[in-house]
Amino acid sequence: MKAKGRPILGAFSGFFGFVFLAIDLILFGVIHFNSALVTILPVIGLVLGIAFAFWAPIGAGKVERQVAEQKSAERREKAEAVRAAMPQPVVDPDSPARPTDTPASAAAVEAPPTLVEDRAPPAPPAPPPPPS
Repeated sequence: MKAKGRPILGAFSGFFGFVFLAIDLILFGVIHFNSALVTILPVIGLVLGIAFAFWAPIGAGKVERQVAEQKSAERREKAEAVRAAMPQPVVDPDSPARPTDTPASAAAVEAPPTLVEDRAPPAPPAPPPPPS
């Protein structure tokens, strides 16, 4: 089922519209800044924006939808024609395989060199003899 309208656009529009309404009411002194209405108005705007987006009397009609579908079909056909006109890679069966021709398996991949050797560290040098 395809959603009717633009609910995301309606949600953003309603939310920000009611946020600015709350800011205006605060600036004009109609409500106090610590009023619960300041936090409730954006939520109401969010819900009303989504509801209006689903109900929206203004939207794409049948003609606009047909034109949009026709344009997308034309774009698809054009893309398929371009894809068909592109040269396809030719693989010569007599040529030796290159490393890029076959995927690397886990056994073929070498382990990276380690910075720490696997043997024990060398013994520290002997201390110098005491001065006489």
